[in-house]
Amino acid sequence: MFLRAARLAKVVLHIGLAMVQGARHEHGEALEVAATQLGKAVTVHPLRTAADVEVDLDALVLPGGESTTMRLATASGGLLEAIFAWMQAHPDRPVLGTCAGAILMAMPGEGRTAFLEIDVEGAMKVMQQYPEAVTIFLKTPSPEEFERRLRARGTETEEVIQKRLATAFRELEYTGRYRHVV
Repeated sequence: MFLRAARLAKVVLHIGLAMVQGARHEHGEALEVAATQLGKAVTVHPLRTAADVEVDLDALVLPGGESTTMRLATASGGLLEAIFAWMQAHPDRPVLGTCAGAILMAMPGEGRTAFLEIDVEGAMKVMQQYPEAVTIFLKTPSPEEFERRLRARGTETEEVIQKRLATAFRELEYTGRYRHVV
């Protein structure tokens, strides 16, 4: 069902979807609908075993569920280990983890560094629970540059731009709580 690619663009994005637990079919359908609405071509690759991760993927999605069950369910096929290896090999490629998928990315186990990108509110919660966490705040050179970049995209409405600017301004107040600011 997911392996069909909507030929709406010349470039096809290949997205791996962990088929372990959670609303995995709904995630696959949502990816296809979003791609169609954006005029993009996408092929969703169901990931059930480690071998499935060997496809040249552009991104990964780890749907929710229960993290302990997901670890147990993937142990025999090595899927989770293969996903973490892929994430280490491709740190520049996006990974979306919802619910338990995000927990697995935050606590991959076996001596691995956590793979997680979260907003300021989520970062504050992580810092409370895990004071030893390595945290990095990414910021633009200036608020004006951030606004220029938002507007240059041409993808957001004025209302969305104003909300993002207000959020960014509030989030700058938290930079001192991060270990690193880049």
